[in-house]
Amino acid sequence: MATTLEHHHSGEDRYVWPLLERRAPSCVSEHLLYVVDQHRRVDAAQTEVDGELAIWSCRATADSRDRLAAALDRLAAALIDHMDYEETYVVPVMEANIGLAEWNVIVQTMTAGLDRSEALLVLGMSMYESEWDIIEQTVANMPPEMRPGIRATAAVAYAEHALVVHGSAIPPRSTEIRR
Repeated sequence: MATTLEHHHSGEDRYVWPLLERRAPSCVSEHLLYVVDQHRRVDAAQTEVDGELAIWSCRATADSRDRLAAALDRLAAALIDHMDYEETYVVPVMEANIGLAEWNVIVQTMTAGLDRSEALLVLGMSMYESEWDIIEQTVANMPPEMRPGIRATAAVAYAEHALVVHGSAIPPRSTEIRR
């Protein structure tokens, strides 16, 4: 997930933000500065998680567990803040200034460098959590040679991952978990 998140944010920084700066500078300049700063905060939180995870992996103590959990909580808070802000202030500008065909090319470019096994897991997780129309658009953006059987393969990848992480191939969905 960390690799996919980094790949996604670097793709936005490289392709989406410069395009919006050219097309709608008065609408997005302030927001993009904030979003790029949020990317830095998410990266810092992810770096902290990576460090705590390495410590916990080598020495699983109550202290290392608690430090990892706290780092994960900070990462989750940074991500929620970022996604809420981006959805509220930036996505509407994206929708008004980037056509669907152009957006599909951007997404294809951004996802071209993903590792296949990581992409399958992320797609499987997205299929488990997201709305079907979003998944259909995601699959439509994949190279044609990847599309046959991708849904079933991704579902299996996520089920296997969920079994290891949650002890069940069908864990509660994020909307079912109380915070």
